[in-house]
Amino acid sequence: MDRVRHARRRSATLLLLSGLLWLLVGTPAQAQDLILSKQAYVLPPKVIADAILAPRHENISLTNLSPDGKKFVITKSEGMVALERMAHSHVYLAEMAFDPVACRARDLWVRSAAGFDLYYYADKRTVPVQIPAKARVSNPVWSPDGAK
Repeated sequence: MDRVRHARRRSATLLLLSGLLWLLVGTPAQAQDLILSKQAYVLPPKVIADAILAPRHENISLTNLSPDGKKFVITKSEGMVALERMAHSHVYLAEMAFDPVACRARDLWVRSAAGFDLYYYADKRTVPVQIPAKARVSNPVWSPDGAK
């Protein structure tokens, strides 16, 4: 008797699941209101555009701790790299990009920072590091021997 009840429940469950599957797959999906014969740039929805263009360079993570454990280096960025900086001429040598005009690595021009701040966690104070005007700096790495 129990086998008959379980078989009926299984068949009812399978019937219900197959009906739900037919509703999901069998009905036509709502298409976007786009004319596919026309070539044009399609903007994403506002929610997606706002998420992509959010100022991520303002996020701070305290990960670059000094050897003495008292301060962090906070890199100040200008956000996304400007197109004119990305379009600057460069050549590749052994999978590394170089700027042949300025005789420097391309990453110093493209992936550099606008400056730094030193953040003292115990005192909750920030000290800006002065760099020359229009200068670009690379990301610092504390030396393991504790030299500053």
